[in-house]
Amino acid sequence: MVTVDRGRSISQKKSQYQSQPYIKDYAIDAELVENIIRKMKRGKADDLEGITCEHLIFSNALLPCILAKLFNLMINPHKRRHSR
Repeated sequence: MVTVDRGRSISQKKSQYQSQPYIKDYAIDAELVENIIRKMKRGKADDLEGITCEHLIFSNALLPCILAKLFNLMINPHKRRHSR
C-alpha cells in the first residue's frame, strides 16, 4: 500500500473523495465533438504520438460518438466501472 502525506493511504483518500455533482446539461454529445473537430485548423504540428487534426477530420464517422462517450465517462466518475 502506498502512503501519502499525513499517513493516509491513497485508497483511504479515494474512498473519501467527494466530486461535484454531475449535471446532464453539461454532458458532451457527439454533435458537439463533431463540430469541434470540423473547426480545427489544418496543417498544424502533430502531437507526441504523431496525430494531427487531419487524422480526426478524416477519421471514421463513429469517432465523435466514441470520444463523446469517453469524455462523459471522464467527467462523470460515478458511471465508471471498477474492476476488482
